[in-house]
Amino acid sequence: LVVRANGTLLGWGSGSGGVLGNGVSGIQTSPVPAVGIDDVRYVADGNASHSIAVKNDGTVWGFGPNQNGELGIGSSPVNVFTPTQVLGLANVAQAATTRYTSAFRRADGTIWVTGSNYGAGLGTTVGTGGAFSSTTVIQLTALSNTTYLSAGGPNTAVLAPFVNVAINQQPVNRA
Repeated sequence: LVVRANGTLLGWGSGSGGVLGNGVSGIQTSPVPAVGIDDVRYVADGNASHSIAVKNDGTVWGFGPNQNGELGIGSSPVNVFTPTQVLGLANVAQAATTRYTSAFRRADGTIWVTGSNYGAGLGTTVGTGGAFSSTTVIQLTALSNTTYLSAGGPNTAVLAPFVNVAINQQPVNRA
């Protein structure tokens, strides 16, 4: 996925489950525009699993597979072929994705997450053994004033003043 300077979102490659947002599933051999979305500022790709776009107005849009609620739009549909707005989430500055989760940093520095909590990937201890899914966005209240968000594998990390780095809400000391 790529965002042009004019805010157009383009994608190519495997469009399995709607991950390209162009309304169809299947391989695209050249860039095709996502349907029904413009003015995109930022895009995050969940390891070819799902996609999240943040528009310049701070709204969030999800598309692609949604088996674990990783799009934050509820549990259905399972595959979302065009960008769909994530309700209840505004003023988003940044998004990051893992294969089955999505995380969002709002302009106020708060962190919000959705999707699978396998391996405590959501950064919360709710549920048995860390194995549950949240199909709508939830706030990680232990984190505030963050300045950067990143994700990879099953982990999500943020930079925050006086905490340095927090992974799944656990402070990590720098060497």
